[in-house]
Amino acid sequence: MPSLASIFSFSPRRVLILSAGQLAVFDWRAGAVNLPPLVFENSECGLGDFARYSSSGPSIPAYFLVDVVEEEFREETIPHAMGADRWALLRNRQNRLFRESSHSGAIIQGREKDGRRDDIVLFSALIRPELVTPWLARLTEAKVPLIGIYSVPVLSPGVLKKIQLRTHDVLLVTLQESGGLRQSYIRRGHLKVSRLAMAPRLAPGQQASYILTEIATLRRYLNSLRMFDSGTAMDIVILAGGSLLDDLRRMAVASEDVHLQVLDLNDVGRGLGMRTPVNSSYADALFAHLLAHQAPPNYYGRSEDTRYINHHRARLAMSAMSIITVLASIAFSGFRFGESVLTHHDAASISEQAVFYEKRYHAGKQGLTGLYKKVGLPEDIGLSPMELRQAVQLVEQLKAYRAHPWPTLVALSRGLKVFDAVRIERIVWGTSIDPQAQLSERGSILSDPNARFAVVAPSTQEAGVYFHLARVSGRIEPFDGDYRDALDQVNRFAGFLSQLDGVHGVEIRRQPFNASSRNRLLGNVAGARAAARFELRLVLKIGGKADAAG
Repeated sequence: MPSLASIFSFSPRRVLILSAGQLAVFDWRAGAVNLPPLVFENSECGLGDFARYSSSGPSIPAYFLVDVVEEEFREETIPHAMGADRWALLRNRQNRLFRESSHSGAIIQGREKDGRRDDIVLFSALIRPELVTPWLARLTEAKVPLIGIYSVPVLSPGVLKKIQLRTHDVLLVTLQESGGLRQSYIRRGHLKVSRLAMAPRLAPGQQASYILTEIATLRRYLNSLRMFDSGTAMDIVILAGGSLLDDLRRMAVASEDVHLQVLDLNDVGRGLGMRTPVNSSYADALFAHLLAHQAPPNYYGRSEDTRYINHHRARLAMSAMSIITVLASIAFSGFRFGESVLTHHDAASISEQAVFYEKRYHAGKQGLTGLYKKVGLPEDIGLSPMELRQAVQLVEQLKAYRAHPWPTLVALSRGLKVFDAVRIERIVWGTSIDPQAQLSERGSILSDPNARFAVVAPSTQEAGVYFHLARVSGRIEPFDGDYRDALDQVNRFAGFLSQLDGVHGVEIRRQPFNASSRNRLLGNVAGARAAARFELRLVLKIGGKADAAG
């Protein structure tokens, strides 16, 4: 679960750092630590002042950071497990290692490479809980929302990670305001050993020599424990400031097995994102900023210590929901108001259109009254607007189907262009949806029961298709009395027309010479001037897919 600091990165909060002789309170506001801190002595008088301070101010979330000698670290291995089984193993081992401590924690640091590949765990505890109990009791009485309890050694690997110091074995050395010298050995990013030595009050020039001596002592101790690989150099990083920084840089001597770096606290603070310069040799403000900016999960805190942080988070969530609800209500109200304005505007526009169209309706009605008078209809003909609309649509449909003989004439002209001896004398033309319909002498449709074509029901007609019908009468000229040639030309003329696009069918109704055994012999063979007359029935398909049937 993300910490409150990561969710509300700029909300005010406090960092309480407990050392052997005092409690320092750092205020965090607008993403920065305010300096100097407020200090309470570790005494009855100091506890009373702290109780009044905690209860008088606003309920601001707090972190409790411990930097005391009475903190013990033990590296152990446990069988590898997951979920509830793992936490049960951790709790059981903590109880065995630190029976008298009520504040203990565990950090899983990976797995062994060989054997069962057990989990490697660093267990730690505050072996004298009475150091923190009085201060926690005052916080509980004041109902201060305590986020968690932490220690400086547990935060130390985070300093190296933030400043991106990529080393294998690092000994991080810092000075605390209460006079303690903290040395934390970090291997592959994991804390292994941490030691706090209470430094004596020394002159400024002697302090650097004392720090280097203590570092050498801890290095010998780590060598005896075989904590780091032989033959590899250890990186020692000292954080300092002011005159002590210059003394350490002057006196520090690197060797083959030691790489010593002395870093300015102000530079490290800027690397961590601090806005306020440290201007000191003590790293208390640095750890306060690191904890307030992005704290890890609660480490040493018990449920009774952090009971009020859940209430605080619930209040924050409710406040956030209230703000979101108010903003959503304002946005929705604005939307509805804008919608009502648009609706009112649309209503006014529709009302204007209704008045406009009503005027046009009355004007049109008056115009129709005048038209009725011209055509001799009564003024009150009783036609509704829907009936008038249907009448207009019918007229438009009749216009769309208005036919002219142009396609028929084009087809005949193509045939005449090929057959020079064919002369057209008369064309009777009409239209029908039935290609088998017969034409009268004036072009009207007749019912012909003797027609050769079968009657086609209207329901089988293709949508949007109708037919041009034509009775074409003509003669062959010049004609020299050769009826065989005349018959051949008429047949070829009819065959040519039947192959044209859009021609549905061609029928020869009358030949120049009727040689049928059922009819009388017709034709004049007296001389070359006799006429060879014929008659064709031509059908063109209009609309749809053109037929090419012959």
